[in-house]
Amino acid sequence: MSTTSGTTSTTTTIVTNKKFDASSITKLTGNNFRVWKIRITSLFISHKLMGIVDGTQKRNAAGVNQDLWDQGNNEALTALYLCMGDDEVATVSGCITAHDVWSKLNAIYQMTSGESKQALWQQYYSVHTTPDKSPVQTMVEIQNYASQLRSMGAVIDQEMEVARIISSLMDDKYRQFREAWRSVDVEKQTTALLLSRLKTWELEEEASNNMSSTNLEESYKAFTARFTKDELAVMKKNTTCHVCNKLGHWKNECPERTYSGAYMAKEVRKV
Repeated sequence: MSTTSGTTSTTTTIVTNKKFDASSITKLTGNNFRVWKIRITSLFISHKLMGIVDGTQKRNAAGVNQDLWDQGNNEALTALYLCMGDDEVATVSGCITAHDVWSKLNAIYQMTSGESKQALWQQYYSVHTTPDKSPVQTMVEIQNYASQLRSMGAVIDQEMEVARIISSLMDDKYRQFREAWRSVDVEKQTTALLLSRLKTWELEEEASNNMSSTNLEESYKAFTARFTKDELAVMKKNTTCHVCNKLGHWKNECPERTYSGAYMAKEVRKV
């Protein structure tokens, strides 16, 4: 600040050191709007920019420093653009302020109409596991729809959500899992426990699928090593070969054998 001939002149320099780490926020593609909004809202709150973004802090409001507001608006716009896909950026290219962008995105992706609510219910009930979608991914997808429906006033308690997730596991490969889950005390059938059980199931399934034929052969050798030759001979004498259906030998010794690693694993468990 300097004073000359009774006149005071002031020069203000605005310096900010805000660092926006947008690398951890998946870019908005439209399908992930709800999760994207949660993350970027947290980013704006931590940088004290949410008032500018949601429109509660107006540029021309009394007591607002317009230079600081402009700086904050530019920072919020930059964060938004960095966290959006190219198509989404093009969609809001005509917007001037961060609030304009925020409002337009909400109008496009936030489902609030009765028609959209019906569409959400249809999606909620249509989710099922597929060869390309794991049980955990299916559960997360169902929970996302449930969360959106709750935000629109729908009543979905935990018991209903758990039942919907279990009903999505209709493939026969999940039959034992469904039966095991039904044996759990009803009061303990929470989404947290279900997620834990599904993750465990996936890990065990992955380990089983990754088992090589070499490992299966080693398992077979480990089994036979526990018996003497005489004991094995007696066992073979009373066991039918699963290849030729004859007594006296096992299928790994059968001259007619044609088996896969998975089939051998099954036979090792039988023996």
